Amino acid sequence: MRAASFSPAPYTRPVGHRDVITFARRQAVHGRTVYLVLRNPDLPEDAWRALLGPFMSALAAGRAADYPGVVPVAKLPDALVFRIDPGGN
Repeated sequence: MRAASFSPAPYTRPVGHRDVITFARRQAVHGRTVYLVLRNPDLPEDAWRALLGPFMSALAAGRAADYPGVVPVAKLPDALVFRIDPGGN
């Protein structure tokens, strides 16, 4: 099992859709499934955008359908969970 963690700005650049799909493709070669977990999904969208960029803020706002390969799996009290399909473009 591998995990990746994303730090908010200004510590790292925002992670985009292409970055996540590329990571999923690399993991799929080894038979791994990639999940993306967004904690504290109730933050305002502008806060998400400021902290982690437009891609993560769109997911937190419920717009996963705008991003091929991002499949909502669960809405938990404190997190949103998505499966990342490496075939997404």
